[in-house]
Amino acid sequence: MYDEINKAKQYNQCPSGVECKDIAQHYSWCLGNVIKYIWRAKHKGTEIKDLEKAQFYLYEEICRLKAERANVSETNEATQSTLSDLKNKYDKYAADIFKNRSVTW
Repeated sequence: MYDEINKAKQYNQCPSGVECKDIAQHYSWCLGNVIKYIWRAKHKGTEIKDLEKAQFYLYEEICRLKAERANVSETNEATQSTLSDLKNKYDKYAADIFKNRSVTW
């Protein structure tokens, strides 16, 4: 039996009986969202939109890891340039994905 609040059908479609949240909770916020959107993509009727959201969160996680590995605590010019480049790429990517879309909750 499914319940849209506590046991939504789109997150409980795995033949093994494993729920999406049981897997996603072991990852970062962004990677958990990637798992969630891929998991539910074919079951909610919004496959392309869900895969685009997964792509958005995956790119965000990549940017976070690159910034972390660039040792963002340093304030040297190279680090600031890298962070600026990453932010510009992220902003452009986010704008491309969500262009002409209205957000619904």
